[in-house]
Amino acid sequence: MSENNQVPSPPPMKPKTSNQKLVTYVVVILIAYWLFGLFNSSDSESSSSSATTTQTQQELSDSPTPAPPAPTVDNRKTVHFIGQGGLHENTAPQKMSGTYNVVWRTNGACAYYADLNGTDVFSADSQTHGSNYIYDLTPDLYHMSMITGPAGECTWSAKFYPVK
Repeated sequence: MSENNQVPSPPPMKPKTSNQKLVTYVVVILIAYWLFGLFNSSDSESSSSSATTTQTQQELSDSPTPAPPAPTVDNRKTVHFIGQGGLHENTAPQKMSGTYNVVWRTNGACAYYADLNGTDVFSADSQTHGSNYIYDLTPDLYHMSMITGPAGECTWSAKFYPVK
């Protein structure tokens, strides 16, 4: 037997997977989001909120136990948000509450990052579609905030179906 003293060559580099591309797009989008001053946080808001919570808890502990709530009728409707793309856009607010099945679609070769009043809804890095759930929204007005790029044709849509 003869010995082979050759050093094996390293395996060829693998191309980036779509998950790696998605992570790259999301990081770039989040940096852009931060640079445009869209992450607003205030220590005074959080301290005033905790003081209010403490006061409310004290008031609740001093009051008698309320009667159970009467049954309510679920009159929530399907909410449809759509957008044309661009670096950042916000939709008109819609009244929402409870749990929703979200069915979404992206229509361009773009990176997409969507949230609903700060709650992540979906992200994608190409033309695709999917669905997921958003749970226990408190009754309020909600708007979809979408960051897209870099292409100009980055249309998208998301339908929120109430779950009973």
